[in-house]
Amino acid sequence: MAAQETIAIRRLTTKLRAVIRDLAVVNHKVLKIEERLGCKPGLFSAPGPVNVVFVGESFMPHVMIFDVSLPAVPPKSDVESRELQVLVDGVVTNTIAITDLSQTTVDSLRAPVNSIATLELRDVDSAGNMSDPSTHEFAVLDTIPPPAPGALGATIVGEDFTDDPPPGP
Repeated sequence: MAAQETIAIRRLTTKLRAVIRDLAVVNHKVLKIEERLGCKPGLFSAPGPVNVVFVGESFMPHVMIFDVSLPAVPPKSDVESRELQVLVDGVVTNTIAITDLSQTTVDSLRAPVNSIATLELRDVDSAGNMSDPSTHEFAVLDTIPPPAPGALGATIVGEDFTDDPPPGP
């Protein structure tokens, strides 16, 4: 194959991958509309649901810390890696490449309190094709109470011999 043909094929491959990614974005929007309308899901499969567990908070600035539980990779698939994107208020703040397909969690992610976080998990196959995303959106709220106060103690310090009843609450 001539060098010019190889260059042309590489350019076309790059453009095709961009079109496939654009199509995945459009398909994601279509799936959202179908979901709102209660229709049957669309054409592309997505990884299973992503779960979030809040594990703590940081105070400067006030940020919540959370772990993400990943669904299992479908058996008998050509998935070679995964990509997890974290969006906060619609802006991508983190993109994590997951190459260990047995990984079940992504730990200690952060988002500001009172923001909206969106998680998007995509599976990537051996040809570089990305699945439609499995999406999970949630409000980042401070629902973690402060720790319980320390133990209370009482010391008896005297006696009272009057006939008056003890004081009430």
